Amino acid sequence: MSTSFEGGPTRTLGDYIDIVLARRWTILGVFGGVVLVSVIYALSCTPLFTSVARIEFEEKKAKPATDSLYGNPEYDQIKSYLATQIEILKSRSLVEALINRMNLLESPHFSSTRTGWVRSVTSLSHNVLSWFRPENEEIATSASSAKMNVLVSRILDGIAVKPVKTSNLVAVSTTATSRTLAKDMLNNYLLLYLERNLDARRRESLEASAWLREEVAKAEKKLLESQAALVGFIVDHGVVSADEGGLGQVVDLMNKTMEGRMRSQDARLRVQALKDQTTSGQGVLLPKDANTEYVGKLKEQLALNESEYTQMKGVYSPRYPKMTALRQKIDFLRERITQIEKNIVNSTLDTAKREESLFKDSFDKARHEAERVKSLEAQHALLKKEVETNTEFHKILLKEFKEQEIKSRTIANNVRIVDPPGLPTSPSWPRKRFILVMGCLIGLIAGIGAALVVDTLDHTVRSPQEIETVFQVPRLAVVPDLARLRPGNSAEIVPTDFEFVAHLQPRSVMADAIRNLQTSIFLANPDQIVSCMVVSSANPGQGKTLIAVSTATILSSEGKSVVVVDGDMRRPRLHSVFGLQAPSKGLSDFLRSDIITLPEVTRRSKIPGLSYITSGAIPDNPVILLRSERMTHLVEELKASYDYVVFDSPPVLGFSDTQMICLHSDGIVMVARQGHVIRDELQEAIKVVSNVDGCHLLGVVMNRAHASGGGYGYGYGKGYHYGYHDYYRAKS
Repeated sequence: MSTSFEGGPTRTLGDYIDIVLARRWTILGVFGGVVLVSVIYALSCTPLFTSVARIEFEEKKAKPATDSLYGNPEYDQIKSYLATQIEILKSRSLVEALINRMNLLESPHFSSTRTGWVRSVTSLSHNVLSWFRPENEEIATSASSAKMNVLVSRILDGIAVKPVKTSNLVAVSTTATSRTLAKDMLNNYLLLYLERNLDARRRESLEASAWLREEVAKAEKKLLESQAALVGFIVDHGVVSADEGGLGQVVDLMNKTMEGRMRSQDARLRVQALKDQTTSGQGVLLPKDANTEYVGKLKEQLALNESEYTQMKGVYSPRYPKMTALRQKIDFLRERITQIEKNIVNSTLDTAKREESLFKDSFDKARHEAERVKSLEAQHALLKKEVETNTEFHKILLKEFKEQEIKSRTIANNVRIVDPPGLPTSPSWPRKRFILVMGCLIGLIAGIGAALVVDTLDHTVRSPQEIETVFQVPRLAVVPDLARLRPGNSAEIVPTDFEFVAHLQPRSVMADAIRNLQTSIFLANPDQIVSCMVVSSANPGQGKTLIAVSTATILSSEGKSVVVVDGDMRRPRLHSVFGLQAPSKGLSDFLRSDIITLPEVTRRSKIPGLSYITSGAIPDNPVILLRSERMTHLVEELKASYDYVVFDSPPVLGFSDTQMICLHSDGIVMVARQGHVIRDELQEAIKVVSNVDGCHLLGVVMNRAHASGGGYGYGYGKGYHYGYHDYYRAKS
């Protein structure tokens, strides 16, 4: 909700409806204008025809069901490819190629897309501008380029490229002023695109072939270099792989040397143990593999001698020479055997040590050789692996190169025309029904918007409710706009009759409104008799004279004596209301002259009980007259002579006449014309009157009020029982 103006009431939906109804002519005017423009546009614009074709891209595939959860990079790549191709289909370069192929710069169809008056204005502007431009080649080139740019933009506006959902199809359409031109343009456009696409694919294929050729040459060169390095290494070091017996033989030799060394070491240890036992007195122990044949013979001979000595010991004494010689021979044999055994052990030990030393040297040499051969073999394996890798890479590149060569010679287009361009049967533009509907819709919206804008910019008092809610003063009555309610076919009433409608037709809405005014004044002042009132307004044209005279006629119809005084000595009007051509002797004459009496300036009207006093001759300074004692005597005499006195005073703003008259009255009635008086002006007038001591503001009358619907019934809260048409019924 928003407020209608600063300090005003909050607007409701009903308020906006009232605004729309009140500003209906504004809405109808804007609506009619927009619809008229729409109709003129629909009838005057050149018909356009659209030819449509469909093309298929082979790269596009169906999207897997798992894409929504895990994504599909391949599908995203295809989407990106399609988007790129769609943008290429709408590229300026493709359109320029189409223009050049079909020579569209010279085609009359594109100049006819404008209406005649637009072409005339454009041609005239170009001619006028050419007068002030020097003609040279640069300007001509610039003009040609500008013409090309304009044509390219116009053709691009008529080209539409849209992918067909859930398929690998794309719909392409072109628009032109001719059926055949639209079809030919689309056909040539697609052919140009297919040619460019095929050229691009072939160019990419040739570029790939050239790149592969270079890579194959590089790989071949690298392979030859690695092979040469391997051969040179083999020649320099004489190394073969383990499979060919290189390192394997060295390892076998090292293993055999190791075994011999271990055997010689075991033999040495055994012999050393035997020697140690012999040294310790445990007897001489010969090695198992020692040559003991000679020792055996000596031991056999020793055994025979010992046996003989034993036999002879029982016969001969130890000192027997033969026994002594035999014992000496036995001792000699024993010593000889012991010495020989020791020599055998020492010799065997020395031999074992020498053999162990020899095996140790052989093992060390075999180990060093194995380490050397192993290092060389590792280098050999690396060089061989590099040769194998380069060989495999060369094979792969060579295969790809051959396949690419075949592909570049047999490459085909990946785009094909599914539905060729068709010949349009009816114009695609203008869509007259659509334009008319949109014109009506836009016109309605624009009309309502204009009404709201006009209403927002309208700072006048627009509703009777504002009198109480905004200005915080009593609303005495709402007087209808008789000019709006008067039937158009009736000539029985003229504008000068409006002041007497309330009297002549007591059942009319005008009479009800004035009675409401009278009742409101009396109800608002129950403790005070309002017998003298002033009727004024903030500025001219509010209808204060109408209210003053109508109030007086209603009071007189009740059998009261009433006098109406024209207190507006600046722009008097009361005399014309009562049928006088010019102001006769009246108020100003009475106030200026002591010899003029009240009966001389008072006139009786045709209405019983109603008298009036005109303004008289217009004085130079009405304020001085209104402040005079004669004015006080006049009011006192009128109050004594009549039941009610009604002053028709000048407007409040700009003059102090009303304040002077108000000091002699029981109150003032302010008249505000709906939609005519500015809020600030009415507020200022109320403030001026309220600030005058002794001047009592009775309230405000809303004059010439008009209901939103244009008729009267119960539209203002208090309501009226009769419409204005009752006036005519009663009068007839």
